[in-house]
Amino acid sequence: MSNFIAIFRARWRKLHENVANLQRSNEELTARVGQLSHCINAITGNPEYVSGLDTGFNGQVIRKQVLESLHEMISFQTVLETGTFTGNTSGYLAEVTGAPIYTAEVNLNFHNVSKSRLRKFPNIHFFNTDSRLFLRSLIGNQDINFPIFIYLDAHWLKDLPLREELALVCQNWPKSVVLVDDFAVPSDPDYGYDDYGPDKVLNVDHIRDEMKKYGLSAFFPNKKASEETGARRGYIVLASDAELIAKIEQCPLLDKHNL
Repeated sequence: MSNFIAIFRARWRKLHENVANLQRSNEELTARVGQLSHCINAITGNPEYVSGLDTGFNGQVIRKQVLESLHEMISFQTVLETGTFTGNTSGYLAEVTGAPIYTAEVNLNFHNVSKSRLRKFPNIHFFNTDSRLFLRSLIGNQDINFPIFIYLDAHWLKDLPLREELALVCQNWPKSVVLVDDFAVPSDPDYGYDDYGPDKVLNVDHIRDEMKKYGLSAFFPNKKASEETGARRGYIVLASDAELIAKIEQCPLLDKHNL
């Protein structure tokens, strides 16, 4: 009887493993189909970047107003972006700031699509690589001038590079303003955010250690998600430089968050 139970348990565990592997394969297949669909839509719908009210930052007009308000006060000299996708936000940032844009996309298809759509922008520099490798490759680059706007949007499925990205940013470019996409807004659960399971939720708890270690101040949108347009994804704005923090505090669309 004990042998039968042991065999049954072993087969039950194996069945669970097979089901889990099948689920992972299905998730990856669904993600790849979605990626291909986005590429086709970008190429057939807008083969060239076209500016518009709903272009960039997930079509979120209030978030765009936040960036434009910050740029007016701070005058960003360089922009770093992780997660180029099809290039709408890259193009928008290039238009608004006029600054050199360094953008990285790990997916080769998205990388090629964005390069093609944004070929009229000489100030956009494209990298087909992991976001962490991208940031490391820019350390010591003399063409990067301060202050910097950094847009972090490279999180995808099981890979959440945000903690490592923040560490690299804080250690090498402290005079920066960071905006993280798909981030939970504590005061408004109607803003969408990424949740990939335990310790893989994009929220304050996920980056609390980095915030404390590098003295990061956090700001969230004070307009309700119902007032926003587009995808209504949440976001957080981070900075450690006292001068930049003082300017961010003047933005009427952001509220400071106390840990």
